[in-house]
Amino acid sequence: MDILKAFRLIAPEFDAIKDKQVKNYICLFSTMVSREKFGQQYTLAMAYYVAHKMKMHGLSGNEDDARTNAAVNMGVASYSEGGTSISYANPASSGSTDTDAELTLTVYGIEYMRILRSCIISAVI
Repeated sequence: MDILKAFRLIAPEFDAIKDKQVKNYICLFSTMVSREKFGQQYTLAMAYYVAHKMKMHGLSGNEDDARTNAAVNMGVASYSEGGTSISYANPASSGSTDTDAELTLTVYGIEYMRILRSCIISAVI
């Protein structure tokens, strides 16, 4: 199965995005995901990573409400209107790296990390 087909299966919220744009994202982020390290899971890892990046860029088109979009993309934990108050969930505070923290902001990023951890063995003893 190619990356585009896997992407279409796991991320139906992007059905309105043309294949050419998805392929451009696949090309753009192809150097960020190692075919060698992911092995047989490379196609799925790329599909999840691209879906994560596209979601972070707000391309799903499902969030018309600015607050919902902010909550999804920036980890907004709560907000108020009177007096304006916004608080952010900070995944990095749980011991994650900056990269891991960003990946925890979408279901696609979380799935990418799950695949990553199953394919790449840590040197931690």
